[in-house]
Amino acid sequence: MPALLTSLDDAQVAAFHDGDERAFERLVHARFDALTDKARQKLGDDSLGAPRVAMSALLGAWSERARFTSAHAIDDYFDDAVPHLCADELRRRAALHRFEQHEGVSTHAAVRPSMTVAQAWDEIAQKLHVSAEDIAAHREESRKIARRHAREHVDTVAARRIPKGAIITGVVLVVAAFGLVRYMDRGSAELALTRALESTDVRTLRSSPGQRGTVSLRDESSAQMGAATTLRIPREFGTSVRGLELDGASRFVVATGGAMPFQVRAKGSAIVATGTDFVVRAYDDEADVLVLVREGSVRVHPEAGDASSRSLSAGEAVAVTAQGQFREPTPREVELAFSWVDGALRLDDVTLDEALRTLRRWHALEATLADPTLGQRRVSTTLSLESDALALDSITQAAQLVVTYNGQERILRDVNDSAAKPTAKPSAKR
Repeated sequence: MPALLTSLDDAQVAAFHDGDERAFERLVHARFDALTDKARQKLGDDSLGAPRVAMSALLGAWSERARFTSAHAIDDYFDDAVPHLCADELRRRAALHRFEQHEGVSTHAAVRPSMTVAQAWDEIAQKLHVSAEDIAAHREESRKIARRHAREHVDTVAARRIPKGAIITGVVLVVAAFGLVRYMDRGSAELALTRALESTDVRTLRSSPGQRGTVSLRDESSAQMGAATTLRIPREFGTSVRGLELDGASRFVVATGGAMPFQVRAKGSAIVATGTDFVVRAYDDEADVLVLVREGSVRVHPEAGDASSRSLSAGEAVAVTAQGQFREPTPREVELAFSWVDGALRLDDVTLDEALRTLRRWHALEATLADPTLGQRRVSTTLSLESDALALDSITQAAQLVVTYNGQERILRDVNDSAAKPTAKPSAKR
């Protein structure tokens, strides 16, 4: 039997508009059952998530309460929100099903298939009030999650060799138009992002060594991904959260005018902006997180959710150590970390070992030194990002090396080495 709609009087709507939680509780009691029924009709066989959809719609209305001046406006909001949230729920269930098939495990729904209004209000009230202890616990938890995901990424990226180029350009992440939860303070927003990044249906985008690409985000921001980089983007991005997790290097051009700050999590640190252009480098095999602001300003927190921070304006850069301390990066570090954004890799007095690591990351090109001590030779040059051969030539000329081959293996030798006569590059195997 369909749930009956209880009328909302003007006084209740006005109190809800002004942020009265008792008025919100009355709204939950007046609309939860009807919204659950509406969601079940949309979800069909997947109606297990109907209570989740109803709570999400109610929480979305609470977030938008300042715009409602009549009961009719609130119900119009629900009429629009429920179909969007149901579509999001169906995508979530499909992603979970794929995860179960891939991993050979069985998961369980987080929400009971049936729920009373009282139970729904208890869960909603918990989301509205997040304790300081909960926030503190999730600061450390978010740091651990970031490091774990970065470690998992290292082995998977190198195995996927796809033709290089901007293979991800123009990809648009389609996410729901209405939020599950919009928390009222920064601490709870941090907690919401931490939980969103833990979800099994978080979107993961990867570029392999030698690849770059640009991703268009739901809020009209963009992420220019460097080589061997992973972005983990919550399903709720642009609704209840506006943040993502990075392992690698990316430039972010953040759309202005968003209600929520834009946040990048990188190895436990948080880089927060409202509208700006900045670059973050946070590879798992490098100790520090480096941040450079190209336009606007950002605030860098050495730990997600931590009160300590540092503000950066255009042209400024900072490094965050593994111990969570700020330090000033050298001009040489800044060149090496961020020059790729402008289409080249500028190496300023780096070791040959470092130059070859850069070559492997940005061109997926391997070369072995005939004499390991050559690795300490200093190199200053600019590497092309468009050509493997030109990049290798730049290194060999700057370091006074010759390329020889042992089968398919490239061997780099000093030009004065008795075995340094160049050998022809072997033809590709058929």
